[in-house]
Amino acid sequence: MPQEVEIRRLMPDHDAWPEFVLPWDDNSPGPTDMSFLLQRPAGAKGFITIVDGHLATRDGERWRIWGQNFCFNAALLPMDMAPIVA
Repeated sequence: MPQEVEIRRLMPDHDAWPEFVLPWDDNSPGPTDMSFLLQRPAGAKGFITIVDGHLATRDGERWRIWGQNFCFNAALLPMDMAPIVA
């Protein structure tokens, strides 16, 4: 009959970890900066429509969008914060 082996894993001491904070309003250039994907000026290609079931510009070019889930209080931010979030 095989012996049962007890495996114990050390739990990390979370209190000893260094603090790491990503500020929500940090817009400094970095590896997550995707602004190079934006068309400038905004709206230059007109309104976004649906072509063959896909989002597209008025000239038919496929258009993709990144989304953000805003829930609870984040969905209704004060107007003075809108430019920062956008």
